Amino acid sequence: MGNTKNFMSEAQLELATQVLNRLVPPHDGLPGAGDVGVIDFMDPAGGASLPLRRVLTDVFAAIEAISQADYVASFLDALGIDARPPQPRGYSLSPFDTAILERVRKRD
Repeated sequence: MGNTKNFMSEAQLELATQVLNRLVPPHDGLPGAGDVGVIDFMDPAGGASLPLRRVLTDVFAAIEAISQADYVASFLDALGIDARPPQPRGYSLSPFDTAILERVRKRD
């Protein structure tokens, strides 16, 4: 099947996940289409097939162009989603409670 290297960027993966979740949303405790691993098949398939890669790339570009025209924002920004890896800014964490280590410290 040729080169099965994944081709989607992190932003494209998030965009595809959110679009799929809009097409088939979560319902009654069941996940949406974007949350069940559809991307795990789309990304390598696009990496292995130049025609599919072109179609997916064109679809992503069209979604972004329409979002910019209608909302003056990217699709993910319009949804209020930060399409970035968690680092370097990291996640918000509550302060570390050292008391949870007391049992371990008492073992010595």
